[in-house]
Amino acid sequence: MASIINKDSKLTELPTFNAGESDFLSLIHSDFHYVDKTNFIEKWWNSGNKVSLIVRPRRFSKTTILSMVYHLFQGIDFNYLFKGTYIQKNMPADLVGALGNVNSVLLTFKDISGKTPKKLFDGLRALLVPVYLDYAEYTKEFSEYYGQAPVKGEDLDSCGELLTRLSNFLQFVHKKTSKKFIVLVDEYDKFLADAAKVSEEAGSSYFEDVLDMYRSFLTTMFKDTVFIERAILTGVMPLAANSVMSAFNNAVKDTFFSSKYEDIFGFTEDEVAAIFSGFDWKPGDDSLERLDGYSSGSIVVYNPWSIVNLTEQLRTKSEHASNSWITSGNSDWIEYGKDLEAKDVDVIYSLISGNEYTVRINHELNYLDRRDSLDNFLTHAFYTGYLTFSGSTADTASLIIPNDEVQEAWVSNLHRLVVPKHVRFNWSKVLEQMDESSEFAERLEGELSNLLDDCTSSWDLVDKENSYHMWVLGMLSTLSGTHKVASNREAGDGRYDIAVTPVSGKVMRNYVFELKKSNSQQALDTDTEVAVNQVLDNRYYKFFNNKYDMVVVGIAAYKKHVKVKIKVVSYKELTQDMKLFGE
Repeated sequence: MASIINKDSKLTELPTFNAGESDFLSLIHSDFHYVDKTNFIEKWWNSGNKVSLIVRPRRFSKTTILSMVYHLFQGIDFNYLFKGTYIQKNMPADLVGALGNVNSVLLTFKDISGKTPKKLFDGLRALLVPVYLDYAEYTKEFSEYYGQAPVKGEDLDSCGELLTRLSNFLQFVHKKTSKKFIVLVDEYDKFLADAAKVSEEAGSSYFEDVLDMYRSFLTTMFKDTVFIERAILTGVMPLAANSVMSAFNNAVKDTFFSSKYEDIFGFTEDEVAAIFSGFDWKPGDDSLERLDGYSSGSIVVYNPWSIVNLTEQLRTKSEHASNSWITSGNSDWIEYGKDLEAKDVDVIYSLISGNEYTVRINHELNYLDRRDSLDNFLTHAFYTGYLTFSGSTADTASLIIPNDEVQEAWVSNLHRLVVPKHVRFNWSKVLEQMDESSEFAERLEGELSNLLDDCTSSWDLVDKENSYHMWVLGMLSTLSGTHKVASNREAGDGRYDIAVTPVSGKVMRNYVFELKKSNSQQALDTDTEVAVNQVLDNRYYKFFNNKYDMVVVGIAAYKKHVKVKIKVVSYKELTQDMKLFGE
């Protein structure tokens, strides 16, 4: 059986987790550890909500929580299944009476593709199989009454027919058993996200058509139906009330802004402290600083996926924490689809620099709405986990990037927001060939001046230093995959502008870019000198945790004129500098 961890646990060594397993029963039967989240059962049941819609980013334990509720009602011995957990000692009395007197069904939409009607149909048909297996004794009679389920479907009408059939089957079983259903829907909005992507790319009404079909199902399943005792739906987005939510207007939405389940979806600070209680760790450790938490109600929670992967990295003594959560998803979240105005560029720059920005939150955001305005785009980034909030009102939220890992994701995808899609040269080769010669600097100056001349008419990037910063940062973000790009981090005695660290390649060197906005064309040469000296004097090399040489690139710009100065500093020279400071 799994070893249970709660906030009061004192471990003697790092726990072991089964990171790839989300089924609660399998976790409990394993030899791994399980962070006790069974208090969700008490909170959920005592809420009295017939339909709960719980919205959280991916990898925040939504699937495992639903699996836990599903197995609770599956007739497994309660004391065996929940031995040593919170709910074993705090089971609501009326819930004890409900066990054995209700049915449960778990519908997992997370693996269903909504990109075409055929793929959607095939996914929905596969979804019916485990439901029929759970209640196999009723499938034959049901089919005799309702007919056989369609085997193939090429249109949304066929998909709707399958969903209607699912609702009819549960109603049929209810009549046969006199038991109501606990209906659990995991990732209810996943195939809607797929459909929105298709509509965005093709400019079609496909998303609206899928939404119409889905709305009809939700109405049949959840709106004033007598065969449903309780229902929980989880997903990433709180889709618009005038689209999906109107189909079950008795649903109660719960997001990171809510306090009801604030300690459930994510590991609390006490739980994280318990996880690392058997390890030589203290608050402020560099690995955990990369994983600063998310605001949840009135507390802070950590992404479970990142914490679980961090324990494994510490166990294997990996030198650096990897971007485990970022690499487990795609980069669709950053697609905006509009040219950013100068004020919008300033907002993105401010966020990447670690500042907060207040938006009017669209609590009924639709997948297509994210392209309508910068506020909607940032709201979408919040719901998908790429921003958190530092404060909120009923209508607004002060958003901020939650941690270093997510900040790197913003930087590595920045070229999709703020630079031309086609850059005329390969930045990886530019870095490899970079030297201190005036010839190379002049060539780079010419390329940058030409690019600046081509792209700034629509962006108006020439008024502020941060505009040039964002422009260069966006181009360097195309290095994602071969290099790590970071912006505005504290290092040494100050904050550098842009740091680039190689992950792979022929030439392994670190790079620091320092940018200056000159007040005149005549000041460009002086300002590049100032930029290079600032990097050296403030010891920005302390950011790098390797033994590579460092290339300092000072860039000064005045309107559309650019000047570059490059200095290469060997690791031996840096080592001597470290000795001077007693490092």
